Amino acid sequence: MVPILLVTGIANSGKSTLSDMICKTNPNTTQLALADPIKRFVGELFDVPAEYLWGPSELRDKVITVNPIKIISKIKLMNFTEEVFRNINRKQESILVDFIKTIPHEISVRKLLRWVGSEYGRTYDSDIWINLGIQTAYALLRGGYQYNSYTGLVQQTSQLPYNLVVISDGRFINEVLKVNEINGVCWKIESGTTNDEHVSEWEVNRMSDYLFNRTVLNTKNGFDGLQEFVYIGLKDFLPKKFFTFPDRK
Repeated sequence: MVPILLVTGIANSGKSTLSDMICKTNPNTTQLALADPIKRFVGELFDVPAEYLWGPSELRDKVITVNPIKIISKIKLMNFTEEVFRNINRKQESILVDFIKTIPHEISVRKLLRWVGSEYGRTYDSDIWINLGIQTAYALLRGGYQYNSYTGLVQQTSQLPYNLVVISDGRFINEVLKVNEINGVCWKIESGTTNDEHVSEWEVNRMSDYLFNRTVLNTKNGFDGLQEFVYIGLKDFLPKKFFTFPDRK
């Protein structure tokens, strides 16, 4: 088994809560989000403040003004720091420019992230974000790196290999299949239905339970269900010597 854990669920199902609980309970674990490189790219290209990208969820409903001419001029400079787009070629540049022209003049940060992540990124390569996430996780498992949401991988020669890397925001079936393909672990949080019509929010509820090592029902009645889920899930699927398990009362 490869110690990479993908946590899936619809928006506000408890994915971040669960991932935080795992990492806080076991210090030699770390987490990353597939949305992080999308946020870094959007922040750099569209001048979106970091608090709108990583702050409270309601800030992602802030509406920003998109200036296509200014943004396209940035693309022409070919000076991206974000790893996915650092080596963007001229054909990809043309696709990105055409994509920018389709973005509404005024758009919420949340919708902009979806446009860049799905309508641009996943349309270009459906595995673009999960491949980068797995590549980043492997680097963390090898040692010599730490992870920061704002910058990505940070070289730290004294950092020992992590025992587990949690990917905290799985949403698509290809992401689950990719993690299964490398013999990783997939957990699903069920928390009801969603009225959100974007594919990133409803696809997870259509996936077969057979794709997941564990499924938990989060009824929103506190954290007891998630605590039990962490205990049972880690104990059953990950090497016990790597983890400390909370006392059972």
